Amino acid sequence: MLQEIRTRNFVTLFSDGVEADAPVSQAERKRRRAELLRESAARTFTRFCADLNHALRPRALVGLPGTLDFMVREKSIGAARLPDARHSRQVPDGLAGLAPDLSPDAVLDAYSRGLFLRWMLGQATLWAPHTRMIVEPNATQEPGELAARLASGEYHVSLDRDFDGVVNAATSDTISQRMPYAPSARGMNVFAALHDAGFAHSVEVRSADGALAGGLYGIACGGMFVIQSRFGVDEFASDIAALALIRHLKAWDFKLIDGCADKGLERLGFAEVPQRAQLARIPGALSGGRPGRWLASPNLLG
Repeated sequence: MLQEIRTRNFVTLFSDGVEADAPVSQAERKRRRAELLRESAARTFTRFCADLNHALRPRALVGLPGTLDFMVREKSIGAARLPDARHSRQVPDGLAGLAPDLSPDAVLDAYSRGLFLRWMLGQATLWAPHTRMIVEPNATQEPGELAARLASGEYHVSLDRDFDGVVNAATSDTISQRMPYAPSARGMNVFAALHDAGFAHSVEVRSADGALAGGLYGIACGGMFVIQSRFGVDEFASDIAALALIRHLKAWDFKLIDGCADKGLERLGFAEVPQRAQLARIPGALSGGRPGRWLASPNLLG
């Protein structure tokens, strides 16, 4: 479904932009990534407990034997091809199968088929929930207060300036809230590899003192962008990141934004649609796109 989109074709391409790279050596960048995208024993334990607590909730508990049987069979048989999103499980909602191949090309292929990655008890899994939050960039909404805050200069917004920092912060936020399916250290590095290839992108929202106040990251497949995760230290920062992303995708003629299961995006015009409606939209959204590094346009942030 990705047609001619492959990471090897675009790894050296970069988008036009106005922000210069910070003078950081490759060795320093590698060191910082290793520091950010790792996991302490305490964090691993907390993530494991969040997944387990979610699995033991009453509704999930009913389907737990079937889920475990499914996971064991998937692991023992091995997946020769990507699972069909249309056949994802009802409990837990959207579990489609394991993700044994986490190479950039394989992950892009999965996202182009309506699947996305989550980590269940540390295991990479592919999901396709039966409802999805999606919107066309031209159909989005801009709440007045949010647009005013973006224009006020209260926050500084950038794109792809600190992908590793955003992934780490978003993962830490998910784990601290005891939410399930946060990426493991290996998972965070999967997204980092896609970022290096020019297909995973971040939006950074910094406060006046330069601290990372919020942001988001996700995967671009042609003219479709899938928001993987977002976070904010206050009630506005994560929405400001989404608004900045929307404005750029609209300017770049993207055709579809997929918010996965993030119902908080509703205030920006996202609507919950059945899985079949979401999957039907994907083929027409895979053309075009903007591979390479993304840089913010100041005229879209005022």
